Amino acid sequence: MERHIQVTPEGCWIWGGDKSRYGITNKEGKNLTAHRAVWEHFNGPIPEGMHVCHNCPGGDNPGCCNPEHLWLGTNFDNHQDAVEKGRIHFGVHHPNSKLDDDKAREIFRRCHVDGETQASIARYFSIHVVTVSMVVWRKTWRKATEELARELGIP
Repeated sequence: MERHIQVTPEGCWIWGGDKSRYGITNKEGKNLTAHRAVWEHFNGPIPEGMHVCHNCPGGDNPGCCNPEHLWLGTNFDNHQDAVEKGRIHFGVHHPNSKLDDDKAREIFRRCHVDGETQASIARYFSIHVVTVSMVVWRKTWRKATEELARELGIP
């Protein structure tokens, strides 16, 4: 395993082995990503449902497998960590986003004030009706629509 690891000046251990397989086979014959294999090697088995997350001192480095830069977390922990490190994008920062704050407010207003149907709004914006529904009921774009909802007296 050590022959596949390159150490960075920040102390990260970068897996340099086969990227198409990306990992190591453990004692049970299961193929693991390098950081999970290193965790098991130094700390023992990973509890069911847990993720091996990264906390590199030189900044976010998902390719690191230094056991001192790894920690166990739930799926929620792992997701939150990725959001905080900017690896998951929401709203206008998502590459597939067709909306922005102004369009979300317009959707909200057109439905709640003008009484326009969600299907009609979806056709106008060339988006799926479920996307409209998520904005209208503030499951998405909540920050953009909160002030408007208060002005309209919508809880």
